[in-house]
Amino acid sequence: MKNLFLFFAMLFASVVSSYAHPAWGIEVDRHRNVYFADISHNGMGTVWKLSAKGELTALLKDFHAHNVNLDKNGLPVAAHGEEGNNLFIRVLPDSTTETIIREADWDRFFGGNAFYSKRGNIYFAMKGIWQIKPGGERIRFNDHEFKWIQSMYVDDEEFVYAVDKAVDNGTLYRLSGNGSVEVLASGLITKTSEPVDLHDVTLLGITKGCEGRIYVTESVGRRVVRIESGKTFTTVYRSAENWFPTGVDMFAGDLYVLEYGRKENNKGPRISRIDESGRVSILFELGSGIGARNAIEVR
Repeated sequence: MKNLFLFFAMLFASVVSSYAHPAWGIEVDRHRNVYFADISHNGMGTVWKLSAKGELTALLKDFHAHNVNLDKNGLPVAAHGEEGNNLFIRVLPDSTTETIIREADWDRFFGGNAFYSKRGNIYFAMKGIWQIKPGGERIRFNDHEFKWIQSMYVDDEEFVYAVDKAVDNGTLYRLSGNGSVEVLASGLITKTSEPVDLHDVTLLGITKGCEGRIYVTESVGRRVVRIESGKTFTTVYRSAENWFPTGVDMFAGDLYVLEYGRKENNKGPRISRIDESGRVSILFELGSGIGARNAIEVR
């Protein structure tokens, strides 16, 4: 298998610690229901739904999903990418599931880094980005080769956004199906006096905001950054001490951030919401009793 080395590197990283590569998937629907992925509970992991009323439902259990997103009809879709059994699953309104794709060959489809677009295209990445069309045709989406890609985001126009952790201290790219590759920002990983292990550095959550700008989570600085013009970026949110953000989505001007605790305190996941004025509320924290009905305002 041509990606054998990469396969074992990623597999090793995933089994060393769930916090080395935590889940990053989070998406909010038009009713403000929050869907998010979690690989720390219920066996190999869980895909959760947190309703706007504070009701928590495990949609998929023992399911190792790093990402979760919504199809054009608002149904959650998530990929499982462990143990050589790569699946893409859609959860239907009656709580049954539909298998969109099943593949044992990691080169044919890798569920550990996958995205389902609103047009029904499946994207997955190892060193490069591939596209599987609704009819099953599999093509190389773009010829760009990444040194260390861990997650990606696909917007409604089918541009792919992905961070390479090993290039220029974290570089965000925008790629198109016609072969174009654009650098949107570099130097995204916070510089520290301590050596940085890229296995523990998570540039994971990516989303496009209501205003069209891109947001990225960054774990070393415990922050969410917004990409500005001229390849610059601004910190728009910083997690509390001993927490770090892994996923981000925006709805109606509010940021929803998926967070996990540092390894030593082993907390999370939790969902924080930051409104347009910068006010932060913790909507939910697993195991803490905090739910949407009694959200705690922290700033």
